[in-house]
Amino acid sequence: MKRIIKPEVLSSKTPYKNKYFSVREDRYLLKNRKEDGELETVEKDYFFVDGDNIVVGIVTDGDKILLVNQFRLATGGFFNEFVAGILEDDVEPEECMKNELIEEAGIEAKKVELIGEANVSVGKTNQKAYVFVIDEFIDKGKNELEEFERYMNLTRKWVNINDFKTMIANGKIKDFVTLGSWAIYQNKKG
Repeated sequence: MKRIIKPEVLSSKTPYKNKYFSVREDRYLLKNRKEDGELETVEKDYFFVDGDNIVVGIVTDGDKILLVNQFRLATGGFFNEFVAGILEDDVEPEECMKNELIEEAGIEAKKVELIGEANVSVGKTNQKAYVFVIDEFIDKGKNELEEFERYMNLTRKWVNINDFKTMIANGKIKDFVTLGSWAIYQNKKG
């Protein structure tokens, strides 16, 4: 049985940082003990995104589920997603989720239920997603977008849950946070 040898950090620097995330570049000395007992090493540069955590809301109303559709700059396309937002340091996840629901979807939650947590991409970031289900709410019918979100053409739509599943099967849901959150929901509520 192989013994894991902890990598040694040779250097670490932060070439970029803003209020939402930072990019960290680490240089590692990776070690591996071969079957004959010989130790081999290699130096490797690795980039990480130290990001703020996020909240994700799955809003259900009977056999319907709420999606937002918005343009994403990083990919240059529109995506159907669950309501989500960045968790700021001084705000509890539940409160942040309620704020995002009003802002992106015009939903005033009477209750938000945390159903799970997951790391977003363990190979590149320490960012965690807190996944909530919302099934008790007042639908105000109109979102209260922040200025930049209006430029992303964010819209909301109710979709039949079976149609949502078909959208997943047909590759129409491409956001991995939405897909992962749906898996948590199916495990807990489905």
